Amino acid sequence: ICPAGQYCGVATVTPTSCAAGTYRATTGASLVTDCLACPVAQYCPMATTTPVDCPAGTYRGDTAGVDRSSCTTCPTGNYCPQESTAPTLCPAGTYRAATGANSVEDCLPCPHGQYCIAGTTTPTSCPAGTYLNGTGGTGSGDCVVCPVGQYCLLRSTVPTDCDAGSYRGTEGAQSQGQCT
Repeated sequence: ICPAGQYCGVATVTPTSCAAGTYRATTGASLVTDCLACPVAQYCPMATTTPVDCPAGTYRGDTAGVDRSSCTTCPTGNYCPQESTAPTLCPAGTYRAATGANSVEDCLPCPHGQYCIAGTTTPTSCPAGTYLNGTGGTGSGDCVVCPVGQYCLLRSTVPTDCDAGSYRGTEGAQSQGQCT
């Protein structure tokens, strides 16, 4: 009987290994077509009997992967658990600047004064005239308009009082210069 991971044609003395990118889990194959395409999220070196999972931090969306390099490194702004067929976006309120994240825990909380939509690689600063004093902002709507009597520079985490002797009668001041 022809061993797993190989096939034996008619009158074959020596079994032929299933090609890289294919596998055969059971014995008794007689045709090259008995070697099956390696599934998505896995790879199969030559003579594979059990496909190998792409490791966490990588993904593979196509069949017939031949070796570990067939698994693509997870891109920034995403995470890829073991056996991923595609990257998963880091959730809103988090970001990931480096490649190869294994899990959602590798997505970092968006810092104070900034917000992060899903899949963010670099947090976006709250604009001048607004502030955000918590972490995990999910969009520009989380940036709060600077109150009357104060101003907020780019990426402010708290409003700053106008200097003594000056005042701002409307919301949204972007600098001390707007306090008169």
